[in-house]
Amino acid sequence: MKKHIPTIFFFLGIGLLIILLLTAFFIKCPNSTQCYTIYVITCLSLAALIPKSTSKSSLKYKSAAIKFSLFGDAAIFFLLFYYNPIGYIHLSDECKTLENVVVFVRGNKSKQDIILTQGKVIMDINNESKEEPINEKGQANFENVYIGDSVRLGIDFSEPYKSVFPDSIYVIPRTRKIYLEIYLAGINIVKGKVLTLDNIPIDSVLVNIDTIKTYSDKSGSFFLPIPDSMQQKEYEVWFTKKGFITIKATAMPETKKDLIVPMEKISSN
Repeated sequence: MKKHIPTIFFFLGIGLLIILLLTAFFIKCPNSTQCYTIYVITCLSLAALIPKSTSKSSLKYKSAAIKFSLFGDAAIFFLLFYYNPIGYIHLSDECKTLENVVVFVRGNKSKQDIILTQGKVIMDINNESKEEPINEKGQANFENVYIGDSVRLGIDFSEPYKSVFPDSIYVIPRTRKIYLEIYLAGINIVKGKVLTLDNIPIDSVLVNIDTIKTYSDKSGSFFLPIPDSMQQKEYEVWFTKKGFITIKATAMPETKKDLIVPMEKISSN
């Protein structure tokens, strides 16, 4: 009986391969569950046809957080599952269907960071440019696009909102959801010049926004970098120097205009 075991396994492997061929013939575009089933059948057929080779297969993975080893069919299945070779096949043109895709416009703090509820999202896809308005939920809805297509995304708005990753190519996923991280450009620096009422530069003026500060130089110029956690559209800037009246001014750096601040000397009378 033992002599017939290799023959039985051989025909079992052949039978499984026939099942694979029939599956590939009738299911042109397998879904995720069907892909996993195909991978299981593939592993079983390899185990039946070349048991010595598959039994020697191994896979080891090690990182700071996890460490594991797989052997035999388990190693083969993991590689098939991880690299998903079928995924590169079933995205051919005959498998694609037109879908609606939602682009979630968000700040770079989290997926709930809604910072823009107007303007438009521009999508460059297949040598074509589409644009859709951003609604009150920070979403732009695109119709008639294909799952698996590669796109570039940008923002069209009066204020300089830009993508955190401007050169990124987004692949439209089966979830039909894309998160586009944006930020308001130009609000990371407040700069300008402090002058007397006679337009004479004032040096050594303390310039501060909350806890961050700097001093004006001999030309009266100042340059104040704003950390990410404090960035906003407008800033209240204080100017202080002995012998001058302390004043407050509003800076709007996104306009790219320097803040020119006249300071008045304290009268000696």
